[in-house]
Amino acid sequence: MSGHRETPVDPLTGIPLPLVFGLGWPAPVYSQELVHQQRARDIHHAFHDRARVSKIGRTAGSRALLNCRTQLVDFEVHHDMYHGTYSGPPLPSKPEDIFKTVVFAAARCIPEKAIGFDVDGNADEGVSLSPEERGLLLSSISVDPESKKGIGKFLLDFVIRHGSSITDWRIDLFFDCNADSARRLEVFNDLVELASYEATEPIRPAYIEAQQSRLLPRQQISDVGGFVCGLLTQPHYGGVCNETIEQVRGILDPHLIPKCNNL
Repeated sequence: MSGHRETPVDPLTGIPLPLVFGLGWPAPVYSQELVHQQRARDIHHAFHDRARVSKIGRTAGSRALLNCRTQLVDFEVHHDMYHGTYSGPPLPSKPEDIFKTVVFAAARCIPEKAIGFDVDGNADEGVSLSPEERGLLLSSISVDPESKKGIGKFLLDFVIRHGSSITDWRIDLFFDCNADSARRLEVFNDLVELASYEATEPIRPAYIEAQQSRLLPRQQISDVGGFVCGLLTQPHYGGVCNETIEQVRGILDPHLIPKCNNL
């Protein structure tokens, strides 16, 4: 069963509004399996299924979008109430818009408003979240754990391609280093850091606004460039390894075929 109403998204970040159902909901756990406590739980993909997201292309960007925001929700609310009302959110198609939404989702941003349902399944798209509800929502949202490396590849590809200060001499320095040398790792880290700060410059005002509006967790790093750079060094998102170094090499060397060139 699928409804016909378009799922509303947060205008600042592009993230679909989360689902809420009464105070104390959702449960403060995340699992790939249904958790039977007071009610059955289910995993809600905010951007819906592969068939829908593939309409913007079967790319690294569309796959990242599909898996960047999941929420543990009540089974009945998810399948009957939500899908009985909504057909899904509007999908960003430009790489820069996908990048922005994926970054905010990875930063665990909670939109200002939520979609609430009453016991009869009627939806309210303007539910304001109390601090308690925001905390509960924060414990129920996640990037799909099995998709973090794919999301990392998309983010790394985007920032390297949009790092305007990655000049020829920096590229030459990267290729001149011995493949297994500590110097090459150092240059790689410098490239990722530089590119992360430059590629996130257009979304920095929105990130600052989200911080000031308390849409981001308190412990979240203060600068979006630093956040993305830190994310890309985490092993779950690919980290610093031969695979990610070869990915950057493929992007920077015009004689090689990039390994992640579909955004």
